[in-house]
Amino acid sequence: MHVKPQIELLAVSKGVEHEMGPQDISAFGAFGCFEEQSALGLFKSTPADKRPKKVEVVLRESAGRGHGSVADQNCFTFSIENLTRAATLQLCLPHYLAHLQQSLRRATADRGFYLPDSIKDSSLFEDAKQTLSDSFKTYDKLSEKGVPKEDARFLLPLYTKTNIQTSGNARELMHLRMMNKQGEVPTAVSHVVDTMIAQASEKDPHLFNDWGYNYETLAWYPSAQFYSSENKTANEIIKKYKQPEATVYFEHEMSEDAVRKAVKERNET
Repeated sequence: MHVKPQIELLAVSKGVEHEMGPQDISAFGAFGCFEEQSALGLFKSTPADKRPKKVEVVLRESAGRGHGSVADQNCFTFSIENLTRAATLQLCLPHYLAHLQQSLRRATADRGFYLPDSIKDSSLFEDAKQTLSDSFKTYDKLSEKGVPKEDARFLLPLYTKTNIQTSGNARELMHLRMMNKQGEVPTAVSHVVDTMIAQASEKDPHLFNDWGYNYETLAWYPSAQFYSSENKTANEIIKKYKQPEATVYFEHEMSEDAVRKAVKERNET
């Protein structure tokens, strides 16, 4: 069964007794760093019709100039249904996003799986659909034979449907946005991320404006780039161990030259 993901911005940080949204909390917090009044005092003393412009200017002159902690002072929570396990791998890579994900042990064949349009429209669509259906059938048979679901689930493909609740601030969502542009991120993954950012941006556009330094790669905690054929660490490990017949324990450190090159090129892969 072909099902599409449903992404909904579920909740955002807001004032308890004051009409402050995520970008207000961040902007007036930054404003308060340079004024005698507190952030709340500045918010209350700024006329309501003047606040949107003030928010834009302050965010541009703070987060936009590389003060990343300003974009930390907020939170967006998303409820996402019917996304693929492949998409959750991407969501879970940045360190400062938090998740509550449905267990793979809850997967059943009648709940379906997702396939991108590029496969759906290809001549091999029926073959792909049959392959995924067969994996679910085998999973069910293993479960019926008493194999624990936590073991049987390893047969299930990354296009298996799942649900997840994801929370994070604008700074890490911008990081996720940029990760979406690196490597060869599948459309089933990039669609979920793009929709999340679009919904958050619609709610609070100034937090996600690209002023340059707020999208500086070196300002984020480095994240693994799962969907990149240029992932040098992974490629070095594959080259060294090839296809071992048994489980291999290894330790791997990037060389100094590799680190320098990554920093110089601002390339997380």
